[in-house]
Amino acid sequence: MKCIVLTDINRLPSRETCFLSGLRGSISVERVGLGELLGVPQRDEELYRSLVQGGFDAAAAKVVERFGDAEIGLGYSSGGAVLWKSVLHGLCLKRLACISSTRLRDEDPHAMTIPALTVFGDQDASRPTTSWGEGSRLDRLLLRGAGHSFYAEKDANWVTCREAVLNFLRPCDVEV
Repeated sequence: MKCIVLTDINRLPSRETCFLSGLRGSISVERVGLGELLGVPQRDEELYRSLVQGGFDAAAAKVVERFGDAEIGLGYSSGGAVLWKSVLHGLCLKRLACISSTRLRDEDPHAMTIPALTVFGDQDASRPTTSWGEGSRLDRLLLRGAGHSFYAEKDANWVTCREAVLNFLRPCDVEV
């Protein structure tokens, strides 16, 4: 099973704190940083500025070109927004999980054509409104007491989110 993981602008989470770490079976995870994907050495705020100035669509096109299809897409923060746009531009996935992908607030949740899970911390001031995604086919999770980068540290919110992600991916025969 082929899985694409796109990290955030800081190349987080680490391999150890990725929700797909430690899985058994025939899962093949390709982890890609956004700077690497775009072919630029930028990180942090400089990379983020590039993304908001047309880079999200450019990165999405690169994902479609590079991968074409996979069973699972897992994106953290801006990586999730890029994967979302990639699906809308033709990337074939069976399931998509977007973690703290606050830029989705500018996307139409009804446009997503595949099963998708979105997870946000309720302390993340940039997350979409609570009503975003209502009436759509999205699975949504709002974590109490979690900020934007909760996925970087293994705490109670990380455990809750990992469990939700793995449950969401079960139809793809993910072995824990």
